[in-house]
Amino acid sequence: MSTPQVLSTARTHLRPFELTDADAAFAWFSDPEVMRYIPSPPDATVHQTEERIGRYMEHGRNHGFSKWIVLDEKTGAPIGDAGFYTIPGSNRVELGYRLARKEWGKGLATEIAARWLEVADEWYGFRELFAFAHPENKPSLHVMEKLGFRYSHTEKIYGMDAPLYRLLLAPAAGETAPRSASSISPAMSTTLQALHIPEGSGANFNLLGLSTTIKVTAAQSGGAYVLYEQIVLPGMGVPPHVHTREDEVFFVLDGEVEFLAGDQSVIAKAGDVLHAPRGVPHAYKGVGEVPAKIRFLVSPGEIEGMFAQLASWPSDVPPDLAKLGDLCAKFGISFV
Repeated sequence: MSTPQVLSTARTHLRPFELTDADAAFAWFSDPEVMRYIPSPPDATVHQTEERIGRYMEHGRNHGFSKWIVLDEKTGAPIGDAGFYTIPGSNRVELGYRLARKEWGKGLATEIAARWLEVADEWYGFRELFAFAHPENKPSLHVMEKLGFRYSHTEKIYGMDAPLYRLLLAPAAGETAPRSASSISPAMSTTLQALHIPEGSGANFNLLGLSTTIKVTAAQSGGAYVLYEQIVLPGMGVPPHVHTREDEVFFVLDGEVEFLAGDQSVIAKAGDVLHAPRGVPHAYKGVGEVPAKIRFLVSPGEIEGMFAQLASWPSDVPPDLAKLGDLCAKFGISFV
């Protein structure tokens, strides 16, 4: 099956570059502010933009994916570029995005990048992705973290010492057992460091209506586990489901939570600990009059990729259950 040649978001359309796009694309490739944190200097002539686009087109022919031009959905005007590209000297794939200056501050980078993540596995079979930016490019780093990318390490890319972020999209096809930490990714083989995680710290996101905070990432644990905190409102929670690859440990920090594991049900209170091993159906929801606060550890940490994708879904509408089931199935999780 051939790869689709159009990608649409709520406010944009994307398609592969053509050389005739050079005149329009020169507007942002020549802008010093847009190119401020890019290793290569701004294009000085339209011919340089043509050469840049030519490299993107050649990359697409050689690899089947590349940077695409972004068009405004209403006007059809070119406003930026985004897509996948190989990191030099490796077979790793990065997700990149760049918008004309007048489009900044509208949330378009997140919208476009999140859409690319939705098709990354289906269209190209990507199991993991990387992203990087100049250390001072805070808006771009914020987009990465919002999408679920987690800092891995710093390495020299295009001559720049760049913080490299990683996102696991799905475990390898057919995998039923967790991999060792050293086999997950080259990024995971870096030296681990002790952590101090102050109260209230960590990136926060909405996970299917539950306020969730990342305390320890898979990269920080060498792939061994991920650690989250969550606020569980009365009556809300996670329906019965079963993991085939992960074990979970839940720590109740405040309030009361009803846990179901197998055929057992228990009301857990502050200080209680519950263990849900792989293969055992379990669920939980908040009970009582006040929100509960829980901390849960999931081992191994590859499930972080699923949580990251869920975090990019709209939080103000119920999730598409079929889409949710398909995503969970990639990580060996089913609802019961």
